[in-house]
Amino acid sequence: FLMEELGRDFFLRVQLTRKVVWFVCPATGNVYHSAAKPGGPGGRSRPGKRYCHLCAKCFSANNFQSQHLANLHRPGRPTALVTVPDEAGGVHLLWRPPVDPTGQGPGITGYRVRVSVNDGISWQVGINDTGTSEARAIITNLVAAVPYRFQVAAVNCAGVGADSEPSPQLCVAPEHPPTPPPVASRMSDGLDLLSLAAANRRNDAAPGCTATETKVVRALSEGHCPASLEPLRHLSPARSFDVF
Repeated sequence: FLMEELGRDFFLRVQLTRKVVWFVCPATGNVYHSAAKPGGPGGRSRPGKRYCHLCAKCFSANNFQSQHLANLHRPGRPTALVTVPDEAGGVHLLWRPPVDPTGQGPGITGYRVRVSVNDGISWQVGINDTGTSEARAIITNLVAAVPYRFQVAAVNCAGVGADSEPSPQLCVAPEHPPTPPPVASRMSDGLDLLSLAAANRRNDAAPGCTATETKVVRALSEGHCPASLEPLRHLSPARSFDVF
């Protein structure tokens, strides 16, 4: 075949496996087969070649895909990755496509999206190939309160390009966020006296309170202030109390 008949970008568009094509190299006029190894019918005494229309020359068929295309014509790195959470527990990803400095490289056919839940220590594929050149994607069913980071990489006939910089850490809000506790003054040891008083306003003791704590709560709920706050020093500052 003439490359004009196949299309000059034939070997970038078509993934050849067992099929062998004989063609005329536009650069030299020589006839080559496309098989990676010699042997077989048709007088294939030498390894074949494949034509790269971007370089306007033929290269060894044995490493055409794995080396020539991968090293020279894979897409660049996407930039400006932005994450926008939605109200359905998902996130919309948007980014800028990589720039082709030559303006003649293979077109982008899709994007791969990777995700990390341990601040970038390890990554797993979320979307293997979006199948579109549009610089956006949607990830759904994220787990609330889990810290996510994302990366995207462009895909073309030469393979997967370099990953973008990781997105800022993102946590999806729970569907029904808890009501924040009321603001109250705290003693130097961290005990929330107003919360304790509210907790026991209609009860003899707040659940889990010690005898000392119950005594303080009763005094506060009755509008009295203890003569001495010495007992408060024995309360654990790490404890918390729910407001009923």
